[in-house]
Amino acid sequence: MVSYLLTRVSILWNKQQVELLFPETAHLIYLIQPSRLKAEDSFTWQRTKSGTYGLLATKSSSKASKSHEQRNGMQCKWKVVLAGTIVCNSNASWTRDIQKAGLGWTLAQDKTTFKVKDSTYTTHVKSPLLTEALALREVVTSAVNLSLSNVWF
Repeated sequence: MVSYLLTRVSILWNKQQVELLFPETAHLIYLIQPSRLKAEDSFTWQRTKSGTYGLLATKSSSKASKSHEQRNGMQCKWKVVLAGTIVCNSNASWTRDIQKAGLGWTLAQDKTTFKVKDSTYTTHVKSPLLTEALALREVVTSAVNLSLSNVWF
């Protein structure tokens, strides 16, 4: 069972066990990010008949918001946030050659009042998409740990 290869408290890979049992493939195992929720394994992003993986994309209407900003060639839309709403932001960076990710996140009541402003790094990250997902996981975990219920991502 995979759970025997994880530490009980932090739910991270038990490197001593992984190296002992899988010395030649340990570096590949570390690329798999374990769930912190102790959830059962499940399939996501299932393969299509053509052998590719699918992702649904949506386009927002240009009429949805009149407040636009150009940033790195992308059009950003800003919306008014209701009073009392906590705004959650995350950001991430990834270094391919060492497969290391830097994660940052904030939980803010307004532009100057932060409930949380934090960052960390993690190793054995396989892609920039996974890096962004890990940053989102951190901000969601922070919001849950603070029992915040009115949040906006």
